[in-house]
Amino acid sequence: MEHPVGARWALSAPTSARRAASSERDVLILDDQSRAETPRPRWLALTTPGMRAALRPHMLPLHHFLRVTLITALVAACGPVDVDDQVAPQVDGGLVRRDAGTVPPVCTPSCSGRSCGPDGCGGGCGSCQTGQTCSLDGRCATVPPVCTPSCSGRSCGPDGCGGGCGSCQTGQTCSLDGRCATVPPVCTPSCSGRSCGPDGCGGSCGSCQTGQTCSLDGRCTTVPPVCTPSCSGRSCGPDGCGGSCGSCPARSTCSPSGTACECTAGSVPNQQGTACVAVGGACTGVSRYGHCAGDTWVRCDGGRVVTLACGSGLCRTVDAQGTGACECGGIGEDGVCAAPDGSSSLTPKTHFTCASILGILVADNCAESTGSSAGFCSSLVTAFGTSTGCFCSQCSAPGSNNQCAPLCSRPSDCRYYASGNFHTCGF
Repeated sequence: MEHPVGARWALSAPTSARRAASSERDVLILDDQSRAETPRPRWLALTTPGMRAALRPHMLPLHHFLRVTLITALVAACGPVDVDDQVAPQVDGGLVRRDAGTVPPVCTPSCSGRSCGPDGCGGGCGSCQTGQTCSLDGRCATVPPVCTPSCSGRSCGPDGCGGGCGSCQTGQTCSLDGRCATVPPVCTPSCSGRSCGPDGCGGSCGSCQTGQTCSLDGRCTTVPPVCTPSCSGRSCGPDGCGGSCGSCPARSTCSPSGTACECTAGSVPNQQGTACVAVGGACTGVSRYGHCAGDTWVRCDGGRVVTLACGSGLCRTVDAQGTGACECGGIGEDGVCAAPDGSSSLTPKTHFTCASILGILVADNCAESTGSSAGFCSSLVTAFGTSTGCFCSQCSAPGSNNQCAPLCSRPSDCRYYASGNFHTCGF
């Protein structure tokens, strides 16, 4: 098959090969004409004066055939080159070499130690799960919840989200609840002359050794041995350890044995034994019949407390209420006149008689029993004997209706003898 002389044939590589040919490489061009006569098609052509012979290899000499075959293989490997992109070709012994532009460096993706984010070459190293975010170092981390600052009721201090709710003025500090408070003055510890106890600023001036205690003035003192109070069989007085086994009422002191409270001089216990009353004082807790306070008969006479010494063991208590009096002794039912305390008197006011059934004395205040302030105790002497009792006044005595009346049927017959404290009716 023949072709016109000077015809040119182009061998083009596939499109992918053409694109690869844009990198920096040498392209061989064989031309039997000058460069100015070489046409500039879209793709560079391989043209040789022996191209026609390449179409009929069996007619060419062996070295021409090998030359064409080599060139064809080189073009197929390197691909065509855009003519528009060529620089001025250089002719070197029939071979034309063209230098292409700068080839960008090859990019190698980098995902070592990274599970997400960019790979450095426009790609990615992976993605994170829902609720996670990719950190700068390519690690998936849980997205923290959104923090809402909280400053309600707070004027200072943190807001809970890394921010603040405000600041305090000079001389103030922020409390834990977010309020500005005045800074208290600086406290200076004071331990001068003290070896133990508080220093006045919440600290300590020291501690004491075992067996010692710190006194109020900051000195260590030996602890006294433990004291056990002793009140067995005692109702009052000290307990032996600085305490008391009981106290006594007013006008009384504790007996030496601590078994009872004893009234002080001039005082006697009341009938219940719960208090001491003054002799001659008001009859608080004391009856007209009286009670025994040891060997003393205590009774109320005319609204005042009076006492009578009965003698050793001669005061007798006769009922559960504590009523008691002196035993009758030599005094009979007719009785005797005496002062309230049993002493003799020219004008005695009390009539003492014996309650023979009980064997104790009964005292009768004549002023009270007669209803007369002039009442007194006296005797009436008659031919039949002597009788003793309360009189309303001289020559006057209570009658059958307990009213005061003349002692004698003929009042003019009444005589009163003060020296002997007795009356007569014309005798």
